[in-house]
Amino acid sequence: EFEEQGQLSEKLEKVFGKIASLSPRAIRDTIFSRSPLFFTLCMILGSIEANIDTEELQQGLVAIDQIYNRDVRIEEREASEAEFVFACTSTTQGLRQRQVRDKYVREQLGIE
Repeated sequence: EFEEQGQLSEKLEKVFGKIASLSPRAIRDTIFSRSPLFFTLCMILGSIEANIDTEELQQGLVAIDQIYNRDVRIEEREASEAEFVFACTSTTQGLRQRQVRDKYVREQLGIE
């Protein structure tokens, strides 16, 4: 028996429904095609109660990708941006790196 099966199914349906509503390029052509960032996005989408606008979400993902891929040395970036880039490029499975990615993506998407 898995008592939370219904809740979990609804949450997964919501997350994957939102991802499926995005243009494939919003994931495929951005850093969110990388597993650690895709999982970060899934966890964030699964944690929010409100429905985030699809167009705003796409724009946010592209903006985060552009920030990540800026041609600026990590030492010259703002602290939170540098920490995010490092959390995406160093060992990506550590708890601290996951927390940094989660916090940064939430802030950039305007999700509290």
